[in-house]
Amino acid sequence: MESEELEILYLDEHIVAVNKPAGMIVHRNEYTQEEFENLLNLLSRQLKAYLYPVHRLDRATAGVMVFALSKEVSNGLMKGFSEKKISKEYLCIVRGLAEEQAIITRELRKKPTNKFQKAETHFWTLAQKELPISLGEFPTVRYSLLRVLPLTGRRHQIRRHLSYEHHPILGDKKHGHSTHNKLWLEELKLPGLMLQAHKLAFEHPINGEKIKLQASIAPHIQDAIQYMGWESP
Repeated sequence: MESEELEILYLDEHIVAVNKPAGMIVHRNEYTQEEFENLLNLLSRQLKAYLYPVHRLDRATAGVMVFALSKEVSNGLMKGFSEKKISKEYLCIVRGLAEEQAIITRELRKKPTNKFQKAETHFWTLAQKELPISLGEFPTVRYSLLRVLPLTGRRHQIRRHLSYEHHPILGDKKHGHSTHNKLWLEELKLPGLMLQAHKLAFEHPINGEKIKLQASIAPHIQDAIQYMGWESP
């Protein structure tokens, strides 16, 4: 059976951007198995071109992914990421009623060196919901839809920062809240990590054009937004 084609968000002779499906790895590594399809191979076959990854998304995270079609462009884009010239905006659903807006600057430990790195994440609350579901000692459960801008690019930065602030992302098996994850999966029937790379903006490394990309909301996140009765961002 042939794989379904990826949604192309932008394409020219230098750059391609796609809407990465949740659950797909970006490329093979020592931790993945041969039988798992990966985004890099699938897109390379779709375009019949050799591609260069320039940034990463976790397997469970959906959203905007950019690849370069040459080493020169790859170097230019990676430089833009390292110099914080590329704007990344995420959507996520978290436990609790989050503040209207906040800036998180907690340093994050990097493995395997265990050295702390500076990290900064901004978020804005778009919507909130309280459901009459008893969980543990609480008679209701509360959730928030957030717009998140990471100003640095540490591993699992958004997931870790929000967890430290007691607003873990729903469906996050590593940094989330297992009881709420179970509720969403088994009772609300809302599976998956509720995190998406929604928008990406950068300057084209060849012609200087301002490029602004936006992915359609991932189906599993759209289902959750509709369940909560929120407007789609």
